[in-house]
Formats: sequence, C-alpha cells, structure tokens
Amino acid sequence: MNKMTILGQPPSPIKTIIYYQGIKKREMTQFAKMTLDFQKTMLDNSYNAMIMVQDQSEKMVSTYFDQIPWVTDEGKKSMQASVDMTKKSRDDFKKTLDDGFSKREDLLEDKKGSSDSSKLLA
Repeated sequence: MNKMTILGQPPSPIKTIIYYQGIKKREMTQFAKMTLDFQKTMLDNSYNAMIMVQDQSEKMVSTYFDQIPWVTDEGKKSMQASVDMTKKSRDDFKKTLDDGFSKREDLLEDKKGSSDSSKLLA
C-alpha cells in the first residue's frame, strides 16, 4: 500500500476552485466582517494600552521636572508643547485608522441584497 492510497488523492486545483466558487458570497462577507471586527478590536486595545503608557510617562516626567529647581518655566512649556503635539498626532493616527475601518465596513455592508467580494481585494 503506498502513501497515496492511505492519504487519498490531493485535491486538484480545479476541484479547489469549484469548492471556493460554491461558498456563498454571504458567508465570505460574514467571515470578512468577523475578521475586520477582530482587527479593529485588537487595534483599539493596543491603542488604549499605548495611551496608558504615554500618559503614565507624561505624569512621571512632569513630576520629575516639577521637583528639579533648575528647570525653567520655558523648559516646562516646551515639554508640554511636545506632549500636546504627541497627543494630537496619536489622535490623528487613530482617526485615520478608524476612517479606514469604517470604509471597509461600508464595503462589506449588503445594501442592495448582494455583496461583491471583489471589492474586498481592492
């Protein structure tokens, strides 16, 4: 007995294509939505963890600078400006990612009763 009879014939590319064509587009769209939701959740969790670390670092550095007598008010202002710029940048980054996710979600919505999975590959 050879290995081919034990394991069976490997699927041919034509059979694989026919199988994938047999899957309903709705099922593919549902899977894509679940994947997108998972990615969005992971992004939100990572973003929130990053915010916590940055805010804690800001508090630590601010407390440190408040205790050092030779740091001038001008130095504190420049540090605060840097912190504000960082917060604005991270908020802009998050807004851009959320916009991208909402556009993908719009592509996945079944507004006309049929979903076109070719839009997902764009």
